Amino acid sequence: MNMGRLKRYKLLDFDKIEDTLRLLVISRPLGRVIICGYPIWTDTDRYESLYKHGLICAKCGLKASFAAIEKNTDSKNKFHINIYGTRKEDGKHILLTKDHIYPRAMGGLDIMENYQTLCSSCNGKKNNKTDISIEEAIEKGYTTKEIQDTLIILNQKKIELEKLQKEYDTINNKFHSLLPKRDKSEFI
Repeated sequence: MNMGRLKRYKLLDFDKIEDTLRLLVISRPLGRVIICGYPIWTDTDRYESLYKHGLICAKCGLKASFAAIEKNTDSKNKFHINIYGTRKEDGKHILLTKDHIYPRAMGGLDIMENYQTLCSSCNGKKNNKTDISIEEAIEKGYTTKEIQDTLIILNQKKIELEKLQKEYDTINNKFHSLLPKRDKSEFI
């Protein structure tokens, strides 16, 4: 999904990040809240996850250094708050994100227990991988046996479809090879 470019409107004081996150979490049922004169949308698990799981990347230890009110240049008035850490090596600002411990692509649920804070760099490297087994994910409630059984069936169907596609392609190629070759001038 192309998110477009972000435009930064206001930096927030570092010492107010946790208070701001608490306000966003409490205001979630409202859908949005006004912060520094900007309507901030609260319809996301991201704020609660960052508040609950902390403002430190679980993989590399990058700590939050500032927050900013921003919006995607593609959206009209959907402002949000992003929290960044500053990498010591090069001073680059790295977004802190909500990550699924057991990835959604593998059947992970959208629940607070399945979230962790990762910087966007670590999140990109992790991608749809996990360090835990299906059994552990089910035990911890990150996914369910029913979801995993469904994914197994879907994967089997995908393999069957790929096999059928190959068979079709083979037959189609044979059929076309049996057709008489036509001179291109016949089509003019």
